[in-house]
Amino acid sequence: MSRIPTRGLDNLIHSVIIRIVNRLNTTVRYAVRATLFLAQHADRPISIKAISEAEGLSIKYLEQLFLKLRKAGLVRSVRGMHGGYFLARSPEKITIGDVIRSVQADGIYAAPCTKRNARCERQSKCKATNYWSTLQKLLDDFFNNTTLASFQE
Repeated sequence: MSRIPTRGLDNLIHSVIIRIVNRLNTTVRYAVRATLFLAQHADRPISIKAISEAEGLSIKYLEQLFLKLRKAGLVRSVRGMHGGYFLARSPEKITIGDVIRSVQADGIYAAPCTKRNARCERQSKCKATNYWSTLQKLLDDFFNNTTLASFQE
C-alpha cells in the first residue's frame, strides 16, 4: 500500500474542509441560528419577528425555514397575540444533524460517494474511498451527537 505524502494530505484535508463549509449553506446556518435561539428561549413561544430582529435574519427567509423545521417535527407553532414558535422536543433531544437534514435533504457529505444512497462508478477502484468514508463517519458523529443544548453549556 502506498503512503500519501503529508503535503498531499494537507491539501486534501484543506480541500475537504472548504467543500464541507460550502455545503453549510446559508439555509443551514440560518436554521441552526434560529433553532439555537428557540433553545435559549424555551420557556415561551417566540415570534418570527423577534427571531428576525435578534438574529438579523429576513422574516421571509425565516418563514420558509420554519415551514421545513415544522414539517420535520422540530418546531411547533402557537397562533395568537402571544404566539410564535417553540421547539417540539427538548434541546437535549434535537441534534444539529436533525436541523441540517430538515432544511437540506441530502445533509452534509464529505464527497459525492458518501452522499446518502449514492453510488459512485469509481468507488471500487478509488484510492480515496476509505478516507471519504472515515471523514463522513466523523461528520455524521459530530452532527448527530451535538445537540442544541450543548451550545448552552
